[in-house]
Amino acid sequence: MAVEFRDRAWFVGDAKRDLVKRLGDRGIALVHADELLSETFPSKNPRAEGAVHKVLPISLDVTSKEFALVRIHRRTGFESRRLSEAEIARWRDRLVSIASQLDDGAPIFVFWGTEHANTPLVNGMHLQQALAGSPGIVVARPAVDGSRPKIKVGISRYFEVLGITRGAKKDEGGRGGGDPS
Repeated sequence: MAVEFRDRAWFVGDAKRDLVKRLGDRGIALVHADELLSETFPSKNPRAEGAVHKVLPISLDVTSKEFALVRIHRRTGFESRRLSEAEIARWRDRLVSIASQLDDGAPIFVFWGTEHANTPLVNGMHLQQALAGSPGIVVARPAVDGSRPKIKVGISRYFEVLGITRGAKKDEGGRGGGDPS
């Protein structure tokens, strides 16, 4: 399971230390996301044509050793949705740092928060190229057979974290089968 906190108050002082500890104790991943000042605090930096869109500090605290989830988003305009070489290099360095804190072979899922034209494909291709040969990073491509990573995420991980086991219902004769409970 992964959670993203959009309220910046979670990332200050004691609140951040407590958040990281609580999530880490439960193995819940903290989403690593970039936020723009102009969209997080619109009244302090209103969106205006030609305005500088400052990226707020990104939390790189790893709270699950099993996987990490990164969300790169919050771009405006046309060309500004494509990451610059400098931004790609910063994300490469961040991903290497995150990978060094995960279990060996644990995946990092990267999601792109823009669907403008082919921007996610272009950004993803540039990031893959930048990561090639980075220590602790293997760039995976989707399997041709459609297989998925062998990792508990989503609802399976949620139930595991809560200590809830899901079993099969028994039929009238006491045999297993039927729908999961």
